[in-house]
Amino acid sequence: MLLHKNSAQEADAGPTDVLTFHHGEIFISVEMAKRQARVFGNSLVRELQLYIVHGLLHLHGFDDHTPAEARKMEEIQEKILNRAR
Repeated sequence: MLLHKNSAQEADAGPTDVLTFHHGEIFISVEMAKRQARVFGNSLVRELQLYIVHGLLHLHGFDDHTPAEARKMEEIQEKILNRAR
């Protein structure tokens, strides 16, 4: 599980599934991926693919802080993942 302190704009601290840094590194919690895969009925591979795409979208400037932003990211993630099948 990845533990982090969110940026100064966000007061929350706690576990997360993916951390993305501006210099292009993406850290993924396999433990969280295993748990989330079970919750959402995905394979571990599918969940990890989702995390990679999600992290890459963050690197390309997308955010998911609002419901609208999250929906937009989810749409793009699904398009990318469906093409990769």
